[in-house]
Amino acid sequence: MTSTGVNQSGKPVETMDHLYTMDNLLKAIPGGDYIVSVLPSTEETKGLLQKEHIKGMKGSAVFVNIGRGDLINDEVLIKAWMPGDYLMPPLLYLIRNL
Repeated sequence: MTSTGVNQSGKPVETMDHLYTMDNLLKAIPGGDYIVSVLPSTEETKGLLQKEHIKGMKGSAVFVNIGRGDLINDEVLIKAWMPGDYLMPPLLYLIRNL
């Protein structure tokens, strides 16, 4: 198993086999079987993930957001779960304001 990480600086991290900067996030996503976000809620991270990020994931990828919920817009997630769209299996996600 290999691990790929994304951070602001691109500086190596001991536990990561490959590392990308935030500017190259779209390059890191397609190879992931599990994509795990641990980001806090900041002005830079609110709505960071857009439909192109979800579309860039493998159809079999599992997205886990254990950071803050505002990383991705609820409508983007709902559309991703619609048949014929991006094929992202919904496991469990807390949608705000429903």
